[in-house]
Amino acid sequence: MSILEQTEKIEYLDYYIKLKATGNAENLSKKLNISVQTIYRLIGIMRELGCPISYCKTQQTYYYEKKGSICLKFQEEKLNNTQLEKIIGGKRITTKKLLTLSNSGSLNCYVCNI
Repeated sequence: MSILEQTEKIEYLDYYIKLKATGNAENLSKKLNISVQTIYRLIGIMRELGCPISYCKTQQTYYYEKKGSICLKFQEEKLNNTQLEKIIGGKRITTKKLLTLSNSGSLNCYVCNI
């Protein structure tokens, strides 16, 4: 199973665990169309990632001991102006053009970084 397929299966597993609707490992393997061994392997991976997964024998379902979620995708972070200013040392760099007219009547253009 490729990493993308594993990621997809972990996301489905996360969904069922949050609903407390997994059933036992055999039922869950049928829902996700994978083997029971793969279910145990994926749950092991999730536990290694810090997911507090337990199993309730009475309700026959896996569940999270704490509220939370798992995210295995890259999510681009957009920086706000304050964060951008920190990156460039607290200065806001702006390029401005300055047009001047000399005594002789010629037009001069200056580019300034402020």
